[in-house]
Amino acid sequence: QENENDMFDDLLHEIAHAMETLLRDRIYNDGLLEKEFLEKRRLMIDILAMAGYTPIHINKMLSPDYDLELDSYFYNEVGYDKLAQLIGGIFVSPYSITSLREYWAKGLEEYLIGDRLDLKQVCPALHDKLEEIFSEAYEGG
Repeated sequence: QENENDMFDDLLHEIAHAMETLLRDRIYNDGLLEKEFLEKRRLMIDILAMAGYTPIHINKMLSPDYDLELDSYFYNEVGYDKLAQLIGGIFVSPYSITSLREYWAKGLEEYLIGDRLDLKQVCPALHDKLEEIFSEAYEGG
């Protein structure tokens, strides 16, 4: 890690995954997060094509699951710097595009230590899910 902030971000990210394991049904059963994520992935197919990239494995792009080859494409072929430019207003970070689970984890990071208003505008279903979960926790639900 380059600094304490990087370490804190990584720790929070892993806590998000632990939270996801405990609350899997609560997070995903209504299908709203997956629907929002896949709509954004569909949009990314067009954005990548317009930017001159050949989106690989369209079927993989239309799956919420993590795929190493797709992750490698985003990281190595498009590059996170370029991807960050392309995803503005669609995803909260380049890594959040890699899978539904990473979408959740990066969203939780943004919710807790980032810009909640931006999260609400960019990923409303994700924001609302986090609001529900934290409201219930604070109310003792």
